[in-house]
Amino acid sequence: MILVLEQNGERLTGTAEAEQGNVQFENGTINGETVTLTLTLVGPDGRELALTLLGNVDGDTMTGTMEGGPAGRGGGRGGGGGGPGWQAQRVNG
Repeated sequence: MILVLEQNGERLTGTAEAEQGNVQFENGTINGETVTLTLTLVGPDGRELALTLLGNVDGDTMTGTMEGGPAGRGGGRGGGGGGPGWQAQRVNG
């Protein structure tokens, strides 16, 4: 997945580019070094999957964990941030 982010104060907006297609999100936040992004992907079977990316910024790199489950069902791993890891690197261009 490729994230294209724009920051305005503590607000993050942008696009997640995934195999299933591009997904817009508008509810991301950055507070100090802490990042939270929530987006909904639609699988090939039409089911929605809500993903929350929780992470920290260190220079040009973001790292964190991903939590998710069926959209509208409160799915996910909850609380501990123990989902799969992710990393994003700033690309200037």
